Amino acid sequence: MKNYKQLTYMQHCHISALKKSGMKQKDIADIINVDQSTISQELNRNKGERGYRHKQAQNKSKEVSAVIIQINNRPRKKIRYKIPVDLMAEYMAAIAA
Repeated sequence: MKNYKQLTYMQHCHISALKKSGMKQKDIADIINVDQSTISQELNRNKGERGYRHKQAQNKSKEVSAVIIQINNRPRKKIRYKIPVDLMAEYMAAIAA
């Protein structure tokens, strides 16, 4: 399983500034040391009427992180597995009865 990392606020800012200066996605990716597909996805995911906005991208990233934290911290059903000793005790009790 791959380990994915979210872009930092500074990376969002760099993407915004470099995109405004007219750089290509591949060049931006090389500068901030991420894959070109990451830049492409980031620009597509967070474009609005006025183009890519780094503050909106960061806020959206924080919202996603908050949801993931809530999902990971939800209460889980506790399962009690019977160990062989417990199973043997139940079996012996059933035989004796």
